[in-house]
Amino acid sequence: MRHKRRERKQKRGKRGGIRARLAANPHKPAIPTIVLANVRSLENELDYIRLLRSTQRIVRDCCVFVFTETWLSNSVPDSAIQLDQLTCYRADRVLVEGGKSRGGGLCAYINDAWCRDAVVVCRHCSPLAEFMIIKCRPLYLPREYTAILLVAVYIPPSSSNNRSEALNELYQHINEQQTAHSDAFLILAGDFNHADLKKKPKPELTSDLKGAALTGNSVTLSCTLKLQSAGWKFYWIKPTQSTETETETHHYFIRSVRVSDGGQYKCRAGRGNPVYYTHYSDALWVNVTGEYVTALHIKW
Repeated sequence: MRHKRRERKQKRGKRGGIRARLAANPHKPAIPTIVLANVRSLENELDYIRLLRSTQRIVRDCCVFVFTETWLSNSVPDSAIQLDQLTCYRADRVLVEGGKSRGGGLCAYINDAWCRDAVVVCRHCSPLAEFMIIKCRPLYLPREYTAILLVAVYIPPSSSNNRSEALNELYQHINEQQTAHSDAFLILAGDFNHADLKKKPKPELTSDLKGAALTGNSVTLSCTLKLQSAGWKFYWIKPTQSTETETETHHYFIRSVRVSDGGQYKCRAGRGNPVYYTHYSDALWVNVTGEYVTALHIKW
């Protein structure tokens, strides 16, 4: 009598899957696991956070916790909000224009088992936006990156009419840090209150000439971003070209212009790897004419 084959408790290939590897080494992910929450008073939620960490492994092993609207002030010491095996980084709301000092605030907890080398490189608080940028050098990091830039953000609802200005403030500071740490991996987490992060900037294309250019003269085109910073490359194209022309600066020089150089030009900017591109600028027409010849007629 043949014995019935015993059924496997685990299907083939499951032991080598990514979920199994992460479960065995929860503090060595390629991208850190994050808990994000708008707590509206961190002091009142600390007991609930401790309960979740003690009862749920996925929360306990999380690499980063980002909390917005912490409502903390200088009267609350770090020891009052400390959590076991986590390092706290906070950015309390300061007195901003208009006199509002209550509410807001940011707090990030980093798991010591994931990263012990972290430093706050930027704290910003204005009537439009609050954010904090932390540079992390975790114990395990893919070789393509040298650090992780963690950006915790809170854009208050009162900024609803000025969301583009709030995003410009955020965009400018992120650009500065990406320029200083070009090989860092960027993580953006927070409460944006319906601000559209997918809206790309659009450069403005201008020329140093007001009218038509004469053949043989030089023409300079400028592709300008509203918030110009280092690290951008610029790409130029016109309908007669099949590929874009790349420049390291926002200027495009035509030193000895010809009639064939005339036409409709557009530009865009890009940075990073993979490249993040802006929108194309509006078209700019460059008109080129031949040299003027002055004739002298003598009447006898």
